Amino acid sequence: MALTACTPHYNWRQVGDANKTFTVLLPGKPAVFTRNIALGNIHVAMTMTAAKVDDITFAVGMFTLPDTLTADTVLAFMAQALTQNIAGTPIQAFPSMPRTGNTSQDIAIKGTHQGKPAQLIARLLVHNSHVYQVLILATDNTIDAELAETFLDSFIPQSPLPE
Repeated sequence: MALTACTPHYNWRQVGDANKTFTVLLPGKPAVFTRNIALGNIHVAMTMTAAKVDDITFAVGMFTLPDTLTADTVLAFMAQALTQNIAGTPIQAFPSMPRTGNTSQDIAIKGTHQGKPAQLIARLLVHNSHVYQVLILATDNTIDAELAETFLDSFIPQSPLPE
């Protein structure tokens, strides 16, 4: 189990988005797409960078914080939407690394996705004017803590987090 994150099955590579707003380790070649999401009554276009291995999806979504919403409000909307997307209920989250000077939230959810049992772990973060959703979604599988740590802790916003 300790070697799960290092196994050749996961071909970890450092990737970033086209605008160089972040870097992250993904376990395969990423796909990039944009989707519209609702934050209450405000709609924003979120660009997703994602890779899938077996039944586990690793993704980073990013959009600009709307002027009319606070960081805390956006994170609350995002956590609610992720919970609804998998018809889930929150469970004990993995411990997160302390980050000062930014608004962040780690969540873990169990539910269903496309008719299959699902587990979702996400780190929601506002850094400067960018909002990030760093998540793992596993169907018919559970998410190994070391795998989650490898992925979540590899995420780095454009500029270093304040100390």
